[in-house]
Formats: sequence, structure tokens, C-alpha cells
Amino acid sequence: MAKGIENIAYNNGLLRGYFKRVGKGVLNIFSANCPYDKGNLLRAIKLEYHIDDMGFDIIIDKDYMVYTNETWISPKWNGRNNPNERWFNDAFALATDYIGRAISGNMNEDFSDLGRTETSDVITEHIINTYGENYVKNKWFSK
Repeated sequence: MAKGIENIAYNNGLLRGYFKRVGKGVLNIFSANCPYDKGNLLRAIKLEYHIDDMGFDIIIDKDYMVYTNETWISPKWNGRNNPNERWFNDAFALATDYIGRAISGNMNEDFSDLGRTETSDVITEHIINTYGENYVKNKWFSK
């Protein structure tokens, strides 16, 4: 019986590590898609893990975030288009695809088929400074 408990604990640890890796991948997707002006919105993107169910949340704690994602309708913009419109929706779709691949075991570390352009140097630098050099191992942040 003790051996079975050891196996469950070991497998649970592996599973937790895998979900943490998936969470970091999702954070990468949202960070790479985030509009960047002064970096405030990018710095507001946080990853929070659920200890009990091995899930996670992506939190963007800026009131104005919704306006970076929506169509500009204010007269202030003189009919111009929002160049970042739907960035969050696009990131969410990419993250959903990524999670689906992770769950099915078909995770593609290349990400080239996920349809987003290269991450800017400023965003890559921010992520390295915030999360460390080892955080940027996959090709999502490659130049």
C-alpha cells in the first residue's frame, strides 16, 4: 500500500510540474500578444496557480485593458481603427489551442503555426528581467 501512495505522490508531482509548464506557456502567449506602449499593461499580466486543482488563472489587473481590445467608438479617435483590437480574443484563442495540445499530448514547442508575429525585443527583455533567462527557453520568444 505504501508503494501505491508513493507512486500517486510522484505522479501528482509530475502532473503539477506539467500544469505549471502549461501555465507558463499560456502566460507567454498573453505576454507576446499584449499591446506595448509604456509596458504597464504587460507588467499587469500575472499567472496565479491553484494549488488544490492544478489549474491557473491569467490576470490582467488594469481597468483600461478592455479599451485596448475593443473597437474605438469615441469621437476622440476621429474614426481611426484600434491597431490592437481583439488582441485579448486572439491570445485567448491561441491559449485554448495550446492547452488543447497540452492535454492531448501534442504540444508543439515551435508555435510557428499559431499565427502570431515575433515578440518585440522590449517584451522579451521585460519577460527575461521579470521571470529570468531560463523562462525564455521555447521558440515563442526566439528572434
